[in-house]
Amino acid sequence: MAAQSGPDSEESNRMDGIKSLGLESIQGSMPTFYSPHAEVRAKYLQGLLGGEIAYYADQFHLPFSPVTMAVLDAQQWPKVAGEEPYGMPSVDGTRPAVVVMPASWDEVTWMVVPKREEVPSAMLRKALANGKKWDQVKFEGCDGIGTHEIGHFIIRQLGIDPQTKWFNEFLASYAGYAYLKARDPAQALSNEIFWAVGLKHSPHRFTKLGDFESKYDELQQKYPGNYGWY
Repeated sequence: MAAQSGPDSEESNRMDGIKSLGLESIQGSMPTFYSPHAEVRAKYLQGLLGGEIAYYADQFHLPFSPVTMAVLDAQQWPKVAGEEPYGMPSVDGTRPAVVVMPASWDEVTWMVVPKREEVPSAMLRKALANGKKWDQVKFEGCDGIGTHEIGHFIIRQLGIDPQTKWFNEFLASYAGYAYLKARDPAQALSNEIFWAVGLKHSPHRFTKLGDFESKYDELQQKYPGNYGWY
């Protein structure tokens, strides 16, 4: 989900929210704050999403502005993410940018999490071939939304103007997937599974590109499954 805002007030809202919670943190190129009992997940996400920024900084030989991450449980989420549904990743356009990720996908209700029986058999066999468990595949696919969000950040940093909202979302997904495909093909496959299953959850109320442009905010807020389908 793209957060296209960038006023100073939002910067202070997200950062002030993080500070008000008194969260523990992991330092590094992507400082990561986390809710109680979420340190292991915070370290994983810092490696995953911080790695994406490092990958593109190396590819383009450019330094990127800093990003802070907050990995939050359902109780602490509203303090930083405001009214966004729990677990809906987003990155704002402020400096420093702040990306929010859920401490667990188990409590997320705004999207359909893939079920094992819905996955095409060939994809499932390939994903589990090296001993990986289904739950890991499932949640790796969900975490791919985070790489999409960092993709938005990368696109803005590169000065790319996608012109349309749909192409903006496409480029963000492309950036996240290209990074995973280069650095962790197995996790890229988890993303492919997430997308393939998501396409099965239809029909949707809106299917035209014009609807995506004109009803963008409504789709995010009221029809996130339909939004994800686009």
